[in-house]
Amino acid sequence: AVSHGTWAESAMRELGFPNTYTFTKAIAEHLVLQECNAAGIQGHIVRPSIVCPAWAAPFPGWAGDKPTTIVAGSALLTGRAVRVFRGSTHPCPAVPVDLVAGEIIEALAGPASAGQISHAAIDASQADWMPSFFKMTQTLLQVLALRGDMSLPEAGLLLRLLRWAENAALFCLLDLVANRLPISLATFACAVCCYVAGITGYGADTWNSRLSKMRVICRYGQLPMQYSPYSSPHFAWRFQSKLKLPANWSPLE
Repeated sequence: AVSHGTWAESAMRELGFPNTYTFTKAIAEHLVLQECNAAGIQGHIVRPSIVCPAWAAPFPGWAGDKPTTIVAGSALLTGRAVRVFRGSTHPCPAVPVDLVAGEIIEALAGPASAGQISHAAIDASQADWMPSFFKMTQTLLQVLALRGDMSLPEAGLLLRLLRWAENAALFCLLDLVANRLPISLATFACAVCCYVAGITGYGADTWNSRLSKMRVICRYGQLPMQYSPYSSPHFAWRFQSKLKLPANWSPLE
């Protein structure tokens, strides 16, 4: 029961966790605080929502060396690795990374009486200041078309797919046809060419490199479906938090 996860699945259902992501995070928090208390360490957990690029520090738009959730989705669309995400019109529960860093520093410097868990998420009173995942994707496609990085017909088609993807059943079909199937076919074609190149000795290194890249894209091709519960929630997420957005906040920036 332990080895194949039967107990964990049963506990997750009984405790009301919607998915393994939230369930395993809750277990990890419990274990960390339990060990801290046993060792006499003042532990503090900061819970961020979806971390997005910085608002101000170290400079606007900073996202570190590796892409965050939102940046990765934008990069996949811009690079045409995937073609459609599902997005709702509910505000995206994103929080700039520099605001999260400020909350972590405050938790480190704060008094022990402040509690062991704090939320680094935008308070419900300002939740509607954040754009929806649908709006962010729509704006990205419009900017790409205006910059000339994407043709107007292509951007128009992707905008139509974005609207169709609001339907959960239709999104499953679109994800298969527009995301996974083209990547699988391209990977298979690269594998065949790589095999032929290995026999003939012509362009073997080139095709090996292309096949390696396609295998990476195959892994990322699953992200639209994995993002779906967060990019298109059934209802808006609202958090009680003392974290507020700057007075000059602009969702377009």
